[in-house]
Amino acid sequence: MSGRDKMDRIMSRLAKMKALADGGVGGERENAARLLEDVARRYGVDLSALNGEELEKRHDYDIKRGWRLDLFRQLVCLARLEIYGSLDVDHLQLYTRKMGNRVLGTYCKCTDAQWLELMAKYTVLERDYKRQLGLFFRAFLEANDLLLDAPCPHTPTKKELEDALAAMQMSTGIQKSQLRKQIEGTPP
Repeated sequence: MSGRDKMDRIMSRLAKMKALADGGVGGERENAARLLEDVARRYGVDLSALNGEELEKRHDYDIKRGWRLDLFRQLVCLARLEIYGSLDVDHLQLYTRKMGNRVLGTYCKCTDAQWLELMAKYTVLERDYKRQLGLFFRAFLEANDLLLDAPCPHTPTKKELEDALAAMQMSTGIQKSQLRKQIEGTPP
């Protein structure tokens, strides 16, 4: 690795640490600030170089439609409100790449720090949403009396018990489907 490549990697890591130091919460912010100063001192980097106005650039993300795009769009709007106080600004915009009527993907024009923040939040929320969908499916089965009473082949873990309890609680808010027998009589 050349010296320039190594320095680019260091500056990239410092920019990520600075974003966390500026926008983190509680101890996270303090730890990031302390680590930022330590790493900058070790490599002889002047932190004022990171304080300059960052330029917005295009950050591509390969989502085309569905809940992932809705989640990403929501995060971009919330970030715009948080940073600029309005949705009606020219900064931090989400765009769709198209060819004719075909959607190829999306991209966001924002600073590197804003992009890192968006992606960190998106990654956590996507993972949690998928987990919640699994709980919802179990709750849906529970609400419609579709769960089998099969014996568990092992002693449930604490996590499995917590998930089962969460699904049972969630099932109370799900409207039971109206199933009607479609074929009269009994099979021969």
